[in-house]
Amino acid sequence: MENPIIANCAEGAWTLVAGNLVKGDVHTLGDAKVSYFITYRKVGDPAPAGTSELVQMEKHNSVNKEEGLDVYVYCASGAGKVAVWRWQ
Repeated sequence: MENPIIANCAEGAWTLVAGNLVKGDVHTLGDAKVSYFITYRKVGDPAPAGTSELVQMEKHNSVNKEEGLDVYVYCASGAGKVAVWRWQ
């Protein structure tokens, strides 16, 4: 498995950047002018719809859970890119 996984994120849409992530890190890459937002779902739950769940993403975001999560990123002000490291 590639580590990190580099995911391109379209502007104005939720992008699944990691499925079933139990332990790992998500980092923003690229243009600092892009606004990044992140949300988490239980594995298998529907993807977020709309912008009601926008939570500002930090440059470095960690996941350390007992059960895996699906991680989604939303970009505003341009397309973005994130790196996902899996530690499981």
